[in-house]
Amino acid sequence: MNSYSSDELRTIAAQQKILLWLIVASLAVTFLNIGPLPLRWGVLAVGRAVFLYRLGTALGTRGVIGYSLVSLIPVPIIGIIPLFLLVTRASKVLNENGVRVGLMGANGDDLRKLP
Repeated sequence: MNSYSSDELRTIAAQQKILLWLIVASLAVTFLNIGPLPLRWGVLAVGRAVFLYRLGTALGTRGVIGYSLVSLIPVPIIGIIPLFLLVTRASKVLNENGVRVGLMGANGDDLRKLP
């Protein structure tokens, strides 16, 4: 188990929350057929890749695994799998450090209580 500082836990929580909202937006845009195709696959894919990389870096995922996860982002539907993997890992890290995690991310009260 890695040891994370309070600032690192807050960063993980923030990146996780952004990724969760990007997952919701991606699913909505894809399945509800909202917006033009470049928005659906371009802009959201870039956003997911950036925040997936940032969350992976905060969790200590580096090298081949990190780049492999980011490379799957543009693939329709399959690109959401790496997002779920890292969000689940972030939830586990936060729970192990006493931060409760709900459907859309970490509990704000628990984050404020961190030293």
